[in-house]
Amino acid sequence: MESKLNKLLMQNPLHTDYQEHYEQLVRDAVKQQIFDFLYDEKTGLPVDDYNDEDMALTENVYWHVYRVYLTVPSPVYV
Repeated sequence: MESKLNKLLMQNPLHTDYQEHYEQLVRDAVKQQIFDFLYDEKTGLPVDDYNDEDMALTENVYWHVYRVYLTVPSPVYV
């Protein structure tokens, strides 16, 4: 029964598309949260001190969080 179910899941392209789509939505949401925090008038960085090239900061913070917090608590900061 389990092998039959696995075979059906593997034959269904929507299953893998859904998973990839979901993962992309989560990544985008996390990046947006980081961006909103960094560039918010109350919590963010001083606007006058950063230019358009610094927009990469969001991407750098995202990859740091992704790398360090794959598991919680993070073994990097133990």
